[in-house]
Amino acid sequence: MVPVVGSRFEIDGAGGKSSISVIMGDIVVNSNPFFDGVVLGQVDQTGVAVPEMYEGSLFSADTDSGRDFFGSSAPDHFVLTSIEDADTGGSEVGVQNVDLAPGTIYYPVNTVSNAGSHTVDASNTQLADVSLLGYYGGAGTVVGTPGAYVATAPADPSFLSLSLTTDLPITNLDVTPDGGTTTVTAADGGGFGAYVDDGNFATEFTTGGTSGGGAEATATIGYLVTGGNSSSGFDLCSACEFLSWGFWGQEQLSNDVVFHMASWVAGVATNFGTLGALTASGTYNGNVVGSIIDTGATVVKTGNFSLDVTLAGAASTATLNSFNFDGASFSTGATGFDATSQYYTLTDTAGGKTLDMRGAFFGTDGVNIPPETGGDFKITGTGYNAAGVFAARK
Repeated sequence: MVPVVGSRFEIDGAGGKSSISVIMGDIVVNSNPFFDGVVLGQVDQTGVAVPEMYEGSLFSADTDSGRDFFGSSAPDHFVLTSIEDADTGGSEVGVQNVDLAPGTIYYPVNTVSNAGSHTVDASNTQLADVSLLGYYGGAGTVVGTPGAYVATAPADPSFLSLSLTTDLPITNLDVTPDGGTTTVTAADGGGFGAYVDDGNFATEFTTGGTSGGGAEATATIGYLVTGGNSSSGFDLCSACEFLSWGFWGQEQLSNDVVFHMASWVAGVATNFGTLGALTASGTYNGNVVGSIIDTGATVVKTGNFSLDVTLAGAASTATLNSFNFDGASFSTGATGFDATSQYYTLTDTAGGKTLDMRGAFFGTDGVNIPPETGGDFKITGTGYNAAGVFAARK
């Protein structure tokens, strides 16, 4: 089977609107190849209502001759539809693509051009079959209460794994709000997933729940996907070689839990011992993406940051030159951290809002300061909750 991943997102931060669509599945290769997968998406159309989650099945449609792939010179086109056919054992039954909030049913049909091949092996991946360090966060609503949620662990080595053997991402998210006790989880649980390369993979959340407060959820629908494409061309770190990033979202039934276009960053972390032995310094300039709940409205926005780092073992320091997000600007003096533990934490208060950010380093040549840094952040204030991730290459 050949894995297939497609995603697109749009962010209108000023208008409070945002959306993402995710396609994942496999092309089953036989005498008549066909595609079998799912489509998931989230839409916030007004910035004041609860974002809506969509879920449905997708298949490649048959031509009159029963073929699924076609083209003038090679099999380079196919049509996606939510109508199941004989290829997958169905009986021409419409598969619901459901808007979970008002219950509307859609039957989308999309033409896909230039269906090609891609070989994944050790020569074109940094992330597969290694232990990945991950950060993730987002503003979410749990049992009617908004909060700024970030990874429960300061850096999560079990959040994401990718396998060339199975072509599947394995995910386990575990987030907790600022000062709260409710932990929210989400995992793939055997749903659809696909890994094409380090910049294109996705998985479908099918399990999850809440604990320590609120009602235990009965079902979870959601996604995790790499950054994809948008009309703005936004990329959290286009030059990064050791980091990947993207979005995740979930809805637990009855709207007990809603996370809309939360974000994540993960990669090959710098070895603790190597980092602690370095004497080096450098400046990282990069980008920020996060979701916001402000007096009930959900918004997704982007920003930027600049960070100075000096590595000197236990005397290492990090200085936040700037962190600009949603009209707020933060900075700090030098903050000490022990490089042998890898992680740094920074905090600042400005304009009635408090920033807390946590980060780590990725990649190294054993001599110079690591080329990349990334982490998560949360910003809280009266009636205001924001959380997301940041990344940069030196």
